[in-house]
Amino acid sequence: DRVARAACAAQWSNVRSYEPGARVSLDPEYLHKMRVATRRLRAALRAFGGCFTRRTRDYLQGNLSWLAAVLGEVRDMDVQLLRLEDRRKELGQDLQQGWDHLRVVLSERREGALERMRQALDSPRYQRLCQRAPEAFKPAPRRPYAHPGRRAVTFHGEDLVSRRAGQFARAAKRCMKKPLTRRVHALRIRGKKLRYTCELFTSLFRPTYSAQVKRLALFQDVLGLFNDSVVCGELARELRDEALSDAGALPAYL
Repeated sequence: DRVARAACAAQWSNVRSYEPGARVSLDPEYLHKMRVATRRLRAALRAFGGCFTRRTRDYLQGNLSWLAAVLGEVRDMDVQLLRLEDRRKELGQDLQQGWDHLRVVLSERREGALERMRQALDSPRYQRLCQRAPEAFKPAPRRPYAHPGRRAVTFHGEDLVSRRAGQFARAAKRCMKKPLTRRVHALRIRGKKLRYTCELFTSLFRPTYSAQVKRLALFQDVLGLFNDSVVCGELARELRDEALSDAGALPAYL
């Protein structure tokens, strides 16, 4: 129980520490790290779910999911803008006016997403989360003997990492059998959950364990590039359809 609350409190502290930089938005890394901290906190809540009441878990998970989605909208535009120059070099510099227009469109979308993010961070919903999260992570009173919070963290960590590794292995097997986009996405999510869970228990295992966790990070980066490409394709089709609709060539739903 003590480890659970300390781990969750540490990630919540990270969320709050990156918030000012995310608001100012001079460096996209602040927003990226704030979003990752919300994911790590959600992973910790899942890992130590028995240490919190169901009502507390549901409230925190629901609001952290909402916060991650708000941050993710800005992050998606950041990624596309950061890689726009590389894509221009790969596809050719012809139609420079088109590339310039695309940058303007993406920048406008990012500004819209950034404004919605700032409104969300100023909203009563986020302010309530900022009040309730620290309260949830305060030390709890002594638990009854059979309570999950009394279990030794070493045994809990070993069981949980094994379970996550099994889920990851099954997702990898399905993906290798037939690498559909949805299966690759599911594998990426399983890999992310395994990595975040492993990182909670790094200090309990041998140094070789940390090396294996770093390999998971590299794997996640590769699948992250694939996911960014999928998002880019969806965005390209959306912008194409908007342009054709504005030109009167096709109805909006096409």
